[in-house]
Amino acid sequence: MSEKKRLNPDIELKVEVDGTMFVAWVNTDLTEGRGASIPISHCQSRETAIRNGRGKDVQGSDASIDEVPLLRVGQFQYGPVRVQYPSKSDELADAKNKEREELFARLRRLGITEDELKVLEAGFEEVRSRG
Repeated sequence: MSEKKRLNPDIELKVEVDGTMFVAWVNTDLTEGRGASIPISHCQSRETAIRNGRGKDVQGSDASIDEVPLLRVGQFQYGPVRVQYPSKSDELADAKNKEREELFARLRRLGITEDELKVLEAGFEEVRSRG
């Protein structure tokens, strides 16, 4: 369902290491530590990462700190990220939202006012809250 966009093949991107940074990592399951590790703080200083991660990991423990390369691509800097992909229910909700937006766009073209659309939106929300 996700679209992958390709960069223009004529554009040449230069990737280079632009120093290092310190990342504080925590587990997504703060009770038992059975989740995935995610970064919560990207810092120039190890001490800043330690301070930002203090008491933030599983059962109040301190986050783990790693020194990682900082990459420069063009004018932007990049470090470690963890992309969270949609669940099946997220994908279904996205599809429903897209359908609703397309319906509202058609209604706008037919001359429905924004006030009337707000009334319809409230009805959608009421139906959604019922499950």
